[in-house]
Amino acid sequence: MRRVFIISLVLMLGLGCSRYIESEDPGFTLPEEPPIPVSLVLNHQSEGVELSWQVSDTNAVEYFRVYYGTTDDESDLDEWDTTSNFSAGITGLNSGQAYFFTVSSVTPDDLEGGKAPIISTGIGVMSLTLNNDDSLTNSKNVTVTFVLPATAYLIQLSEDAAFADARWDNFSTTKSFILSDDDGLKRVYGRFRFSDGSGSTGDISDSITLDTHAHIDSAYFRPLSGSFEANDTLTFSLLSGESGGEASVSFPGINSLTLFDDGTGGDVTSGDGLYTREFVIPIDLEVADGVVTGSFRDAAGNNADNFTITSRLTVENPPLPVSLSAAAENSSTVRITWSASGDDDFAAYRLFRDTVWSVSHTSYQAAYIESRNTTTYTDNNLDDDRTYYYRIYVYDDNGLSTASDVVEVTTPVNEAPEAVVLAAQSDAGTVSLSWTENLDDDFESYRIYRSGTSGVDLADELIGVVNGQSTTTFDDTPGGPSHYKVFVFDGQGLSSGSNEVSGP
Repeated sequence: MRRVFIISLVLMLGLGCSRYIESEDPGFTLPEEPPIPVSLVLNHQSEGVELSWQVSDTNAVEYFRVYYGTTDDESDLDEWDTTSNFSAGITGLNSGQAYFFTVSSVTPDDLEGGKAPIISTGIGVMSLTLNNDDSLTNSKNVTVTFVLPATAYLIQLSEDAAFADARWDNFSTTKSFILSDDDGLKRVYGRFRFSDGSGSTGDISDSITLDTHAHIDSAYFRPLSGSFEANDTLTFSLLSGESGGEASVSFPGINSLTLFDDGTGGDVTSGDGLYTREFVIPIDLEVADGVVTGSFRDAAGNNADNFTITSRLTVENPPLPVSLSAAAENSSTVRITWSASGDDDFAAYRLFRDTVWSVSHTSYQAAYIESRNTTTYTDNNLDDDRTYYYRIYVYDDNGLSTASDVVEVTTPVNEAPEAVVLAAQSDAGTVSLSWTENLDDDFESYRIYRSGTSGVDLADELIGVVNGQSTTTFDDTPGGPSHYKVFVFDGQGLSSGSNEVSGP
């Protein structure tokens, strides 16, 4: 502040004169001291701080000088800038540091007045975040968190940047805020009052999109109709109009088949809200007039109502083949075994036999079996020393069938059965015959022949046939002297005769 001192002048009029004139008027007007700024307010901004103030006489001020520093000693404060406005923004300060600020007025004559009382605050990042920085929400109620440079005690939140009708509320580190109705982009602004006397200008904000509805516009698959089978390719599509969601289709045998909107898996354009997938039908899938349903969950977590595709899906896959094997048990018998079918719509096994490799369903049908768990069959009355070919077909309820591999088996050369030893006893006209048991696998029967003379053979009278291999007795009442032989027959007609006995 400039000071003007009044100097008393003694004017001596005339040399040697004893009178003098005393005056306190210097002949000019002293300048008035500029008004000191009052109501100095500090507001935090997203970058730096803003000072604002007032003066009692604006006409007396040409501009203002703004000071700042890291101590509260007025003499250590540095000039930041000058301004003719009643506010000044200060940026570039060190985060985490406390700063002190003041302002002075300057007259048009460059006379600087006294400084306003010093105010101070901490400097740091100031931000507001909605729902942990999510871009979407399906709830109007959002959580607001803050990063602030100083301790706040009051807060205002509003979707209006002017904070119209917003009320001050006690501050807490996490606040709830109710967004306005109607889906769309929402921006929430915040301003604060801090315990050090500073505030904020409300220029911090965050945005989030409110999305409370999901919808499926259409869903379909291509080709539209027809019966499909294993390894056919179907293309499923679902149009929602929203990217970033989760889409799927479900039908009998397949639950939640994921569709894509990322340009892969059959999808053409990434992020266009059309979800697509190319699906190769697996060999174990069958669907009869199945309903296909589309599902969609958008990026905000909303579930759309399921969409039922008008076209029905039919997949008719033939049964899986079974594994077949065969082995000759003797010269006339082959035993065939196979693995059990695992198809749910199993109908029957059909076993075919031929004497050529190209055995098929037009060959001789050796067996028709409707029990899924029956996996063996014995094929009898075959020729000896002959190769046979077998193939088994599995049929389902739709009449579809699958053939196994062809297996071949050769029956061994047939040999005459082992002959038995015959004995006879006579008692009152009855002849009781008995013989040793034949143990051959291809046993067919014991046949008893009788003749009135010795030298019994197959041309003589056949008096009995015994099919039980363990039955080794037979009684005869011949009515006169007789001779007997027992012939053992196998399944292919070969025979061996026993020793000859006579009686009575």
